[in-house]
Amino acid sequence: MWHTRAEDRYRTRVMNMKESAEVVVIYDGQCDFCWQSITWVRKRCEITALAYQSSDLNQYCLTKEECSQRVYVIAGGQQYGAAAAVSYLLTCRGNKILGFLLRKSAGLGEFGYRAVAENRGSFIVKALGKLLRFLNSR
Repeated sequence: MWHTRAEDRYRTRVMNMKESAEVVVIYDGQCDFCWQSITWVRKRCEITALAYQSSDLNQYCLTKEECSQRVYVIAGGQQYGAAAAVSYLLTCRGNKILGFLLRKSAGLGEFGYRAVAENRGSFIVKALGKLLRFLNSR
């Protein structure tokens, strides 16, 4: 299974910050699909969304390089990245079954996440962004 050292760290690292109920999402602020996804999650889950390009990442023990490759969620002193972050947000939003399936899908969730993240400019991802924009306007 494909893992980077950063992915292994987010699975086990406990943040050096106060445990809190706040859910912080660090995402690519230049990606429309990412922004539309954040907007969709916010409809049912209270989050603080930070574009990595303009945020102080040191307080979250992250680098711009790490954040340019995947979304991160910091919640309850834990850090989740990529598919684990998406699973957390789906569950937070109330899509518990989908979040559970993504979490238990082994490498399939990570594969899907990478496929979207590496092709943010593709027709399909742009179309998904437009679909989310439509859903967010309702």
